[in-house]
Amino acid sequence: SINNQNQDAQTKENYETEMIEVNITMPDNISLFGRIARPKVQEKFPVILIRSPYMFYEPLVAIVIGTAFAQKGYICITVYDRGTVKSQGGWLPFENDRNDGIAIIDWISKQGWCDGNIGTYGFSYSGYDEWCIADYNHPNLKTMYISVFGGHPYNNFYRRGMFREMIWSGLAGQQQ
Repeated sequence: SINNQNQDAQTKENYETEMIEVNITMPDNISLFGRIARPKVQEKFPVILIRSPYMFYEPLVAIVIGTAFAQKGYICITVYDRGTVKSQGGWLPFENDRNDGIAIIDWISKQGWCDGNIGTYGFSYSGYDEWCIADYNHPNLKTMYISVFGGHPYNNFYRRGMFREMIWSGLAGQQQ
């Protein structure tokens, strides 16, 4: 009946979830901290990657947004940029983001829980974290949702030729 079909569809869309903490080792042996929100079943799922330097909204992204994606059948991994939250290394805006992003995509694609479909999601500096790997032609990287980043990075990063450190470093907030 239609009622049974609706109940089946609703059950499939609302998975019970779990949160797992991980450390991902970069090629230069720096460890980046991440949280994986995932359905609590041992299956392969599409993966949404969020990268962030923002300590002040860490619980919102990893727990609230990640869990919302996981309930709908995605694995959402939030990985924190160097020197932020519990990631090793120093916070140097725009310095390691591309290489780290490529290494993270490679790591995700090798995990047994990844179904071969990876997308990225982010806004502001997290959008930059996506933008800097947009030309990385990994076969599993299928889509990017870049929000509130801007179309002219040079103007965002520099004012009259001087790096806008106060804005970009300040956006990351107080780091641990």
